[in-house]
Amino acid sequence: MNDFIPNFSWRICLVFSTSILFYPLMASDAVSAAVLDAGSFICGIQADNTVVCWGDGSTPPSGTFSKISVGSGHACGVRTDNTLACWGRDTKGQATPPSGSFSQASAGNQYSCGVLTDNTVVCWGNNSHGQATPPSGTFSQVSAAKDHTCGVRTDSTVACWGNNSHGQTTPPSGTFSQVNSGGTFYTCGVRTDNTAACWGATGGNYEKSDGRDVPPNGTFSQVSAGIAWFTCWLRTDNAVLCSGTNEFPPSEALRPPNSTCICKPLRPGCLCESPSGLFTKISAGNNNVCGVRPDNTVLCWGHGNNGETVPPAGLIVKSSDPDACLLYGVHDDGNDTQFFIINSGTSKVHVRSKLDKNYNITAFDSQPQTNKIYAASSRNGNSKNNSILHEVLNGAQSLEEVGEIRLFEVEGLAFHPDGTLWGWAQDAGLFQIKNGENNEPNPDEIKVVLPYDREVGVVEFKVNDLTWNRAGTILYGVGRVLYKNQAPDNTPGPPVDRLWAYHA
Repeated sequence: MNDFIPNFSWRICLVFSTSILFYPLMASDAVSAAVLDAGSFICGIQADNTVVCWGDGSTPPSGTFSKISVGSGHACGVRTDNTLACWGRDTKGQATPPSGSFSQASAGNQYSCGVLTDNTVVCWGNNSHGQATPPSGTFSQVSAAKDHTCGVRTDSTVACWGNNSHGQTTPPSGTFSQVNSGGTFYTCGVRTDNTAACWGATGGNYEKSDGRDVPPNGTFSQVSAGIAWFTCWLRTDNAVLCSGTNEFPPSEALRPPNSTCICKPLRPGCLCESPSGLFTKISAGNNNVCGVRPDNTVLCWGHGNNGETVPPAGLIVKSSDPDACLLYGVHDDGNDTQFFIINSGTSKVHVRSKLDKNYNITAFDSQPQTNKIYAASSRNGNSKNNSILHEVLNGAQSLEEVGEIRLFEVEGLAFHPDGTLWGWAQDAGLFQIKNGENNEPNPDEIKVVLPYDREVGVVEFKVNDLTWNRAGTILYGVGRVLYKNQAPDNTPGPPVDRLWAYHA
C-alpha cells in the first residue's frame, strides 16, 4: 500500500470535468540558443519531451528528447532512447550524425560533436582546423564552437582541440564541472569549486578590455558564451551576470531582466547582473540569451530580428531538478478540450491552448519508459461509440490519433511498469493493450483480462481512475457506484465511492 499512496493521491483529483495526472520529469539541457552567426533560432525541450523551436526557420523532428544543442543553422538532440538526431543545414555533413548511443551532443559552426555512452567523443562535419578530430580518452561533456572544441574529461580536467590562434585551446590546469567554447576566440569554464576561468583572446581586437573573456569573481554553476561579443554566467544563487561589449546589437543581450550595470567610461564594456533567484539555466546565442525560470517557463532578452526573444506562449521546458514533477490536467466540459500543467514545486498553473475541437477526453496516462502521454476519448463525444486512443503532443496542445479502441466508454488508463497499457471500459471491464512497434500501444491488440458483470441492485458503476503500484503487482482503481434504492419509486440511492485492487 505504501508504494501506491504517493502516486495515487495525486492522480485521483477529479473536479467536475477536470482530471489531473502526476507526471515526473528528468533533468535535461532544456533550452539552447544558436551560438554562431547563421541560422538564428532557439529550441527548447517541452515538459512532454518534445522539441519546439522559434526564430529563423527550424523545424525539429518528432519524437522525444532529453538534451538539445543549437549551432550555426543546425541543431542536434539526444533522444530519450539515447540515439542522436540532427536537423537544419547540412552543407558539411554537420547534421548527419553517426549511429550509436549518446549521452550529450554539441552543435557548432558546420560541425558537431557528441559524447557516446561509453564516454568517448566523436565529431562530424567541417574539420578545417582540426576541430572535429577529438583526442582519445573519456569525457563527460563536450562543447563545439566556430573552429575549436573543448571537453571535460571524466577526471574533470579539460582538453581542447582545433584553432589555437588566440590560445583558446590551451586550457589552464585544474578540475572543471563545465566548459563552453562558444566565444569563438576564447573559452570559459566553471571549476569544480564553482569559480570561473577563461582562456584565449588575448591579442588584436579581442583584448580583454570589454570583459567578455575576463572571469568574474564569485561562485557559479554554469557559463554560456555568445559568439565573440559577450559571456553570461549563472551564479550559484541563480542570479545571471553578463559581461562584454556595450556596442549594439549585443549590448541588449548583456542586460538580463531587472539587472544593474557597470560600464567602462573609455572602452566599450559593461558588466550587468540580475537579482538572485531568477534563473536555473541559461543559453547565450548570437545577440540574445534565454533563461529557464524556477517554474520552468522561459524568458529571453537581447536582439532578435526573427522572433528569437519571443518564446511560444505557455512554453514550459523540462526541469533541471531531477526530483521535480508536473501535474498534467485536462478540462473537458463537452464543448471545449483544454490541457493545463501545474508545477508541483510552485503550484503555478499554466493553461495550454484549446484544442481544435472537443475530444471528450475520458482518461489519460504517461508511458513510464518514454514519458509519452496517451489519452482516450469518446468518438464525437458519444459514449455509445468506440473510444479512440490519442498521443498528446506539442506540450499538450495537440492530439494525434493512434487508433480505435473497439470498446465503449474507456474510463481509466494506467501504464504497467513494463510499458503495457491497461484500462477499464464500461461495456467490457478491465483490458490490456499490447505494445506494437517502438514499444508503443497497439489498439488492434486488445485483451479483456477481467470481464465486468454488473452486480444485482447496481444501477451504474463508473471508474474514475486506475494506477499500478511500483512493483507492477497490484492495479488499484477508484470508482463510484449507484445502487437501486428500496424506496417505492425505485430511484437510485446516494452514490458510494469504492477503492478496489486487482492482483496481477
